[in-house]
Amino acid sequence: MTTVELIPTPELLSEGYWGVAKVHPQPSGNQQIELRLNNLDKPEPNSFYEAWFSSGDKYISAGTFTAEGAGETRVWLTAPPEVRDYHTLLITEQSAQDDTTPGGVISVVQLLSICMVSRPSFDP
Repeated sequence: MTTVELIPTPELLSEGYWGVAKVHPQPSGNQQIELRLNNLDKPEPNSFYEAWFSSGDKYISAGTFTAEGAGETRVWLTAPPEVRDYHTLLITEQSAQDDTTPGGVISVVQLLSICMVSRPSFDP
């Protein structure tokens, strides 16, 4: 298991956001992702959050979720084995009416990003 701190983008840093991602390798090769997010705003109507692993201009979705606002949001997602080679995790807010391809999602506001390599463990 790898535990990494989620680093808010500069505009969110002062708003009390924090998060932790725990990556649990599975015998099947898939990666189970446990997200603990604090004070993640409730998405706009007809919107949701999506977690993406990225490497350069390539993206793999780890799944979608929602949040209720203040307090802690816990989410479990599953990603394919290939994400082992993708060292950044992005969490985006996506409109249900938008194109759900990675190109469309990545143009939406980036909320959190992490580097999956060489990060110290953090478990608040």
